[in-house]
Amino acid sequence: MQIRMPDSPGYAYYLRKLAEGETPKEAKRCLKRRLADHVSRVMIADERRAKPLPVQATWV
Repeated sequence: MQIRMPDSPGYAYYLRKLAEGETPKEAKRCLKRRLADHVSRVMIADERRAKPLPVQATWV
């Protein structure tokens, strides 16, 4: 998890949540949600890039 790496953005986010008054458990939950949202957005963007554009049939 990113909490273990002090130079990571996730660690800074975790510390920020703790400073806001969240418990360590709540701060971890927030970080996990943030990471899951990011992964989801990346997967959706990759899927959109991978799909070929629909070809319109031209009948003569």
